[in-house]
Amino acid sequence: MDKKGSTYIIRFVIENWWVDYFNACYNQISLKLYIEAIEDCSCYPSVMIVFKKFIKELLFFEGYFRVVTTHVCMAQPKRILSTLEKNTQA
Repeated sequence: MDKKGSTYIIRFVIENWWVDYFNACYNQISLKLYIEAIEDCSCYPSVMIVFKKFIKELLFFEGYFRVVTTHVCMAQPKRILSTLEKNTQA
């Protein structure tokens, strides 16, 4: 949300998926972003210690996380471009 009260969607997550702000969690910094659900959901606090332990000890989790991260990285620019194109047509 900016100083004028306008909100901007930077990520829209599909059902049975998760959303996080990995940079903030991983680097333990605060972020000026928030998560808003449009339907019922489960919320679990991020625990970086557990995450790092999973990555280190469970090799399948590391591979799974790499695949998920790759998909997110590929999808986000497409969504941003789509939004920008719609705004320029308005």
